[in-house]
Amino acid sequence: MQSIHTFVICAYKNSPFLDSSIESILSQTVKSDVLISTSSPNDHIRDAARKYGLHVTVNREKSGIAGDWNHAYKAAKTDFITLAHQDDVYESQFTEKTLCALSKSKRPVIAFTDCFELREEQRIFDNKLLRIKRIMQAPLRAAPNSRFVRNRILSFGNPICCPAVTYNKKRFPEIRFKTHYKNSMDWEAWCRLAKER
Repeated sequence: MQSIHTFVICAYKNSPFLDSSIESILSQTVKSDVLISTSSPNDHIRDAARKYGLHVTVNREKSGIAGDWNHAYKAAKTDFITLAHQDDVYESQFTEKTLCALSKSKRPVIAFTDCFELREEQRIFDNKLLRIKRIMQAPLRAAPNSRFVRNRILSFGNPICCPAVTYNKKRFPEIRFKTHYKNSMDWEAWCRLAKER
């Protein structure tokens, strides 16, 4: 069966967490296409790709993290895409539950999940930052289709963890993260997407 979802793992230099990220993605209950995208090709990344049988796509443009995300987004050929960072790990049902949620919407823009923090291999599910993000996200459960609600929430800050986002590439074949930003380019993209029906 052909996959409708791709994980693109954005890898940079020599992350010691790359194997853990790949293993969590390959352990999903619903299988996806998986590839690695990098602007810093090296033996560490090539060895990981060879070990797990993954294709590596190389971004030759030096346009920072936003440029790397744009390249990674473009590399996926499926209807849905998740941009994973090299140090992110996913619960085994992430893809299954995300695709299920997306299937319940007629014209989804994005789907995103809750997240936890990893500290010294301990999963932290509750702290002040995560509580604030969950409080900010709460109105979306009641009114997920309301552009007004989306935009009001995003006007206070960014409650969305970017590696927990799955994009509807069928609706948005290309999303341009703004390369002139040094950070928060994901927040700026959510603000643009929040205006969509």
